[in-house]
Amino acid sequence: MHCEEITSGQGVVARLVYSDGARAGKIVFCLPGDGPSNWQSRTWSAFAERFAARGMRMLIPEYPAHSIDGEAVFPLSDAVSVCNQALAWLEEREGCRPAIVIASSFGGAVALAAPGILSGVEAMVMKSPAADLALAYLYERGEDTLRKWAAAPPGDVRNRALNDALACNLYGNARNITIPVLLIHGAGDVIVPADQARVLSAVIPQSRLHIIAGCDHYYSDLGHWGKMIDDAISFIEEFCR
Repeated sequence: MHCEEITSGQGVVARLVYSDGARAGKIVFCLPGDGPSNWQSRTWSAFAERFAARGMRMLIPEYPAHSIDGEAVFPLSDAVSVCNQALAWLEEREGCRPAIVIASSFGGAVALAAPGILSGVEAMVMKSPAADLALAYLYERGEDTLRKWAAAPPGDVRNRALNDALACNLYGNARNITIPVLLIHGAGDVIVPADQARVLSAVIPQSRLHIIAGCDHYYSDLGHWGKMIDDAISFIEEFCR
């Protein structure tokens, strides 16, 4: 498997992952979550092998992470900017747009915050999308952390991350999505409750909702993990030929 770094003046903005047999295959734009493993997480490792077998390539943005008190902070606006840079590179080098978007957790917020990301896309899979990002921060990081972010001075990365989360009407943006969308969510997710996916499913016209019973936000059970991967691949094969 090859991993080509895409750089700008600010460093690496994305990685293009592909196999020897997929150097010119369709592009899957993979928007990762904001966990500590980010693009290196097992989500993208698992998908990379499946896509490579189908002659497809993965474009994975590298969100600019800011470490504050040992905690990674990703302002949504920074993530959107990096995604736009990666897409501009793709259009300039290859004259194309991604065929598929896969958005995981925080990556779901990125896709909803910047509808232009979906231009030319044939279908999208959203895995546990954080449609209410401020609430996800509360559940994952706690009330004290949000108080610190709110008290940070204007321009501070923590203040920007909170303001970004509060400013976007992601459910409103979702109403304008016209491509087929598969929403996969764990019924036992306590960080991004499945009701967020249910609301998205209600407002996105061409959506399907798969709720996995007993599944947490991280798909810790290997059976749940396997079902998520299989459901996503089946959906992609249906709409991207």
